[in-house]
Amino acid sequence: MSSGKKILISGGGIAGCTLAYFLKQYGFTPVVVESAPEFKHIGYLLALNEQIGQKVAEKMGILEKLKTYEVHLTRNIINDMYGKLILDFDAPPKLHNENTGLMLNRADLHMTLFDQIKNDVEFRFDEEISAIAQDTEGAEVTFKNGAKERFDLVVGADGVHSKTRELVFGTGFEKYLGTAYFAFIVPNRTGAPVAKERDLVMMRGKEFLLAYHATSSGIGIGGYIFHAAKVFDALSPQARRTYMLENYGKFNKMFQHILEHLTPEDSIFHGPFTQIIMPQWHKGRVCLIGDAAHCPTPASGLGASMAMADAYILAKKLSEETDYTVAFAAYDAHVRPYIAKAQRTAITASKILTGTSIVPYELTNAILRKVPARFITTIHSHKLEMPLP
Repeated sequence: MSSGKKILISGGGIAGCTLAYFLKQYGFTPVVVESAPEFKHIGYLLALNEQIGQKVAEKMGILEKLKTYEVHLTRNIINDMYGKLILDFDAPPKLHNENTGLMLNRADLHMTLFDQIKNDVEFRFDEEISAIAQDTEGAEVTFKNGAKERFDLVVGADGVHSKTRELVFGTGFEKYLGTAYFAFIVPNRTGAPVAKERDLVMMRGKEFLLAYHATSSGIGIGGYIFHAAKVFDALSPQARRTYMLENYGKFNKMFQHILEHLTPEDSIFHGPFTQIIMPQWHKGRVCLIGDAAHCPTPASGLGASMAMADAYILAKKLSEETDYTVAFAAYDAHVRPYIAKAQRTAITASKILTGTSIVPYELTNAILRKVPARFITTIHSHKLEMPLP
């Protein structure tokens, strides 16, 4: 496809920023619209795996910078709900990176990606698509303010609740896995360290798992709850702290202490493990990437890596093909087998996280106590080999 084409990217998150960068590098004119009114440095822990995500970051020239933000959690301490130790192991850095990856606050990854494009790409905050009309010459996009604008192509990078996907492909692609989660990284207001610098402390309960850690700087705390839920009930931001305290604080004194020091200003994410299952990620002049196309859920540990890979591969295919439909199809064919594997892994991992597998709770704990530590790092591995063109 000839360079200079104007491509609208709906969504300015990890996938959208990465795509904007590579499209610009290949000579296209990307325009990013983001529904949020501004960039905010809020997030929670994610992994950028060695095999895919870190390689894309290296192509962007940002890998070394991202390493300065790494949250070094190589030691895993897992207790049962009665306080009895299940596991305590420290993975060597090389093995940790191979199986888990580079652990980052999502906000630091997003900020770094945004910094790479903010001076070179048109980025419109507080804006979103309300309608898309396609024809043989392009796509006419109507924005929420009523303005209309023509683009050669449109890419939906607007997450699991993608408005682009709904407008162009319809609904019914969501697959809920029966697991929900809370996640946050906030300043440490407890007055003391909550954990040693490299420690990820976990408590495995019946149908839930809670975890917490200090950030590498020592000034922050990350907290997480993964729990089984047959139906996901969305809680308002104001209700999340109270819900966590009442239902999970009692199981761990330190975690309760962390929750008690949360404030109304703290951002606490609450969402379901929902995968997106679609037979095709493109239709006409519109293509989907990242969670909008195939969300593997946080249980896979691959969402950020696959979003960045999607963006790079789609941009490269568009630069190589004269026909955008061929490029869209080539991107879809390249990524799909690996996404299928990531989604299958996530289903198993979500059951392990919440203790909802067919193996009873106490028996699972007994098995885990006897498993060699080296093997544990592969049980919930983020390792996925996918060649990058």
